Amino acid sequence: MWLRSHRQLCLAFLLVCVLSVIFFLHIHQDSFPHGLGLSILCPDRRLVTPPVAIFCLPGTAMGPNASSSCPQHPASLSGTWTVYPNGRFGNQMGQYATLLALAQLNGRRAFILPAMHAALAPVFRITLPVLAPEVDSRTPWRELQLHDWMSEEYADLRDPFLKLSGFPCSWTFFHHLREQIRREFTLHDHLREEAQSVLGQLRLGRTGDRPRTFVGVHVRRGDYLQVMPQR
Repeated sequence: MWLRSHRQLCLAFLLVCVLSVIFFLHIHQDSFPHGLGLSILCPDRRLVTPPVAIFCLPGTAMGPNASSSCPQHPASLSGTWTVYPNGRFGNQMGQYATLLALAQLNGRRAFILPAMHAALAPVFRITLPVLAPEVDSRTPWRELQLHDWMSEEYADLRDPFLKLSGFPCSWTFFHHLREQIRREFTLHDHLREEAQSVLGQLRLGRTGDRPRTFVGVHVRRGDYLQVMPQR
């Protein structure tokens, strides 16, 4: 009886020691010059090396209906591309789609900045990861001002760290990825359900019947109030 208890205590002590060493190495892995390969211990985790950092924004739901800010990039892609989130909602949709298309065309990894994620993620199921602000500030970017149509030189951009800017909204950038872009701009279910609820309450004025066809009109109110008076 005593021998078996003694053996169990020894095994328990050995297990605690092993777990303590693993925990210590995991916490202090950044202190080692070449890092530590912990993929055996954490097979689902990929250690991210500078200058790229992916992080999940706090408070972001990660359910089946949420926009994921931590997807895995294909191993064949390299570098880091992003885009300035200039303008309002519609402009940022165009910037997002253009970044996605040009990055794929040039074999680069695309990241969005937190401001763009904050604008688009509450509405759409976007999948591009978010670049941490501290990484953005210390990355040696080359900046490229885009004009609003696809040009031949955009298919051969060799800069590994590129930050796009401008207001690209032309279909010529991403028409070949239209199905993928549609998926990126899929509404969250709760918004679709809310819209269907509103539409379900509409009735035709004369007969009171439910309409069979709905036509949506998008008015760029900000342009009429701010841009047009200056022209």
